[in-house]
Amino acid sequence: MEKRQKISVTELVRELCRRSQRLKHGFGERRRLVNIAPINDRRRSNLYSSRPAPTTYEWIISAESGPLEGMRYAVASPVVVGQGSKCDLTLMSSQVSLQHMRLTLERYTLYVEDMGSDTGTLLNGEPLDGRQPLHHDDVLQVHDSRFRISCGYFRSSGLVLGSVRGDEEEREAHHEH
Repeated sequence: MEKRQKISVTELVRELCRRSQRLKHGFGERRRLVNIAPINDRRRSNLYSSRPAPTTYEWIISAESGPLEGMRYAVASPVVVGQGSKCDLTLMSSQVSLQHMRLTLERYTLYVEDMGSDTGTLLNGEPLDGRQPLHHDDVLQVHDSRFRISCGYFRSSGLVLGSVRGDEEEREAHHEH
């Protein structure tokens, strides 16, 4: 049987301080992520994102599973999803490539493309082949993370003003007045 070594409280505190210093100086993984802020995050300070959520957007991706489960993100500019610390949405998994997939917005259409990942991206349960347009209620999957796509015209209040395609004429008419 192994004998337990007695250690004083002072020695224990010193050891904890040494371990803490090692973590601060690079002996552990520390990342400052540049994720876009989730639109449904109600915390006063968001430690995990450095860019605010857009205030007007037409597409939302909602994480239904994985480490981001429950978070919703506005897509108003290109979004890269991957393991890299400079990705717009970071998924920490060895099964996720540094830059796994990219969402791009052209006019009112959202597109997805796999960025040459080893494990691939699924669109509605099927392997993604090339660049594909997304539709309301499509489901994207990267390893264990599943994202549902929603289309609509939204403002920062969270109010849905209407469908992008249905409200396009109304918005243009409003701008003419």
